[in-house]
Amino acid sequence: MSLIDDRRRADRREPLGFTLIELIVVVAVLGILLAIAIPSYLQAAERARRGSCFSNQRNLIPAALLYCSDHGITDGVLNSEILCEEGYCTEEIAECPCSEQVDLDDYNITIVGGDIETIECTVEGEEHRLDL
Repeated sequence: MSLIDDRRRADRREPLGFTLIELIVVVAVLGILLAIAIPSYLQAAERARRGSCFSNQRNLIPAALLYCSDHGITDGVLNSEILCEEGYCTEEIAECPCSEQVDLDDYNITIVGGDIETIECTVEGEEHRLDL
């Protein structure tokens, strides 16, 4: 083989890199995957916030019962802000994870006959309703 034959072979090689079509296909596939993944992520995040709200409500039950016992309350509506101010629960429990304001009054607890009848999330309402 001569030097001229090597140069001819080098000129016939395909250039390195991707073609425009290959790049468009990759971008299209990534776009489709993102279109599928983003809604799933948003749904999972909402389920996590809802579960956290339910957890907060479950944690408010013993705090509210203790508050009612200490103050002799048998009937009425308590707000989570009162429980937090009096030290019966933490600020994280008194705040719904979907709330945009840190005001600690996101839950109303209805007491009837010394027992908790309902706990209501004032931020999301029926979507975050815990059935007792």
